[in-house]
Amino acid sequence: MIRITGLSKKFPPRRAGGAALQVLRDINLDIAEGEFVCILGASGCGKSTLLNILAGLDRTHGGEVAIDGHAAGATRALRVGYLFQEDRLLPWRSAEQNIDFALTAARVPQGEWAGRKDRWLGMVGLDGFRGYFPHQMSGGMRQRLALARALAIEPQVLLMDEPFSGLDELTARKMRADILRIWAEARKTIVFVTHNAFEASFLADRIVIMAEGRIHETIAVPLPRPRDHDDDALFALNRVVVRRFLDITGGQDAPVQPHAGE
Repeated sequence: MIRITGLSKKFPPRRAGGAALQVLRDINLDIAEGEFVCILGASGCGKSTLLNILAGLDRTHGGEVAIDGHAAGATRALRVGYLFQEDRLLPWRSAEQNIDFALTAARVPQGEWAGRKDRWLGMVGLDGFRGYFPHQMSGGMRQRLALARALAIEPQVLLMDEPFSGLDELTARKMRADILRIWAEARKTIVFVTHNAFEASFLADRIVIMAEGRIHETIAVPLPRPRDHDDDALFALNRVVVRRFLDITGGQDAPVQPHAGE
């Protein structure tokens, strides 16, 4: 489904005579159709840049990035959904109208709109809030609406850039459970960026550890589904992931860990 080969990325110097900033270095990664992969790393390691390239938003890079055999961003027939850290909803549009905007941009035939809105607003628990505006919703509701908007275009791949990091832990727990429920039913390929090792352990089929623009290790998650936030095996895996991250980075920029009792 996704094949990344020899990917590199430099940002140009900010001033004349300055050095270019290397943000990605020789990234090689294959992701299977329907797989849930978490990219784990500290801020500034290149995670979001990698997602932008997968989304086709950044095409000035070295190496090759292909989704279902097509270069990322090369064809409108290939649908990629993107869920950002901020919900990025249009405040002057209602919940339903925000989804209409995405369907229009994706050139979805209008005859399909009603069915898609019914499906995805129902899936995220917002069917009764169609006429609500973003300012009338909680943070968790807004992020669920952003998720419904991303899924309404029926993407083959869903990219998620730390979408729950701005939520309180109880709301984030519910959102993690919700995304796994939706993923199990819809079987989208998900690439989920996070700096939270526990979140990655709970969500992923595989955890890809990034540091300084490189992929250093991939850890297969052996835990069966469904998963429980309070499972001792999950905490044990989290400790393994954190130790590996610390070994790789020399103890710098440790990923977020759950507090005792979480």
